Amino acid sequence: MFKVWNLEYSKNTVLSIALAILVFLPFYFLFGNTLNIWFALTVVGMPHFIIGALGYLASDTRKVIGPFVGAALLGVLISIIFYRFLPTNLFYLAFLVYFVWHLLTDEQMFEATIVKGGYKIWQNSWPVVLSWGSIALVILALTISAFYHLNVSNPKIITTLWVIFVVLLGTLVYSFLKERQKGKNIPYGYLFFFTCLLVPGALIFGVFWQGNLYTPPIFIALYHFIAWYVFYTKRLAKFPKNDASLGIEGVIFGWRKNVKQFWSFVLILQTVWIILLILYLYTPASSVASYLVSPFWAPFWTILHVTTSFLPNKPIEVKIPLPNFPKLFSRFQLREILPVKE
Repeated sequence: MFKVWNLEYSKNTVLSIALAILVFLPFYFLFGNTLNIWFALTVVGMPHFIIGALGYLASDTRKVIGPFVGAALLGVLISIIFYRFLPTNLFYLAFLVYFVWHLLTDEQMFEATIVKGGYKIWQNSWPVVLSWGSIALVILALTISAFYHLNVSNPKIITTLWVIFVVLLGTLVYSFLKERQKGKNIPYGYLFFFTCLLVPGALIFGVFWQGNLYTPPIFIALYHFIAWYVFYTKRLAKFPKNDASLGIEGVIFGWRKNVKQFWSFVLILQTVWIILLILYLYTPASSVASYLVSPFWAPFWTILHVTTSFLPNKPIEVKIPLPNFPKLFSRFQLREILPVKE
């Protein structure tokens, strides 16, 4: 198995975990396992969200602006449902599930782009059962874990979830063995970290973790942000862009040129959000900064980011076929309305 396991993705994942721990610790020491640790989601996450939005819009701004705005509005609708209609515990579980779905699809894309595209060609082309089955298994494990942690005392629900879990796991194992016989179309690194390690880890966590669940989602989110930075840094190092954009366009999209430009842009955005955090905590301007750094608004911005991230990489072209009006009118004997020259 190790002969066909491309270790580049695994190295990136280990590095991202280590860096995520370093970023996580200051927030944990400052805020502990309280709601305030969600400052990390905005302070570290907002630069990532902005870069993600600009990266999508840079592909073909005029064509993608419509779908992007539509997805953003859908994100607002989902946020309203989350904030207004879900009980607190279900809110955090639903938010975590939605974010993890986004994270796992990106992880699959990372490994596919590295293994099959050599960092150059964006793709996510793993077998359907392995791809969606692994996502469903992780989400199911998180749900079972949350039920145990929240002491949900409904044997029928718990039993049903476990039965689905076992069936899904068996299907995933069968698909893995079947694909292994065919060839090398298996995301070994992704399955190791996010199925073999995350799934049992989540189940054990739900049984033994004491206290509120503020901290775990934040670490997962920080890992995701860092994983993107690690992947994109290596991609730009191998394939810098010859972008000659000038003026405002150069300022907005110039970070895509090379590693230096990229990290300069990241550090500028990161500095801005650290300043906003300081303003929020220590100055009367807190009401203005709150919309961008407050833990209360962290899920809103994250939901918007996740929803827009599901847009396809290529611009969506919507073609509406128009009828042949002269022919249509003649069918209904209305040619006098639209005269046709003989």
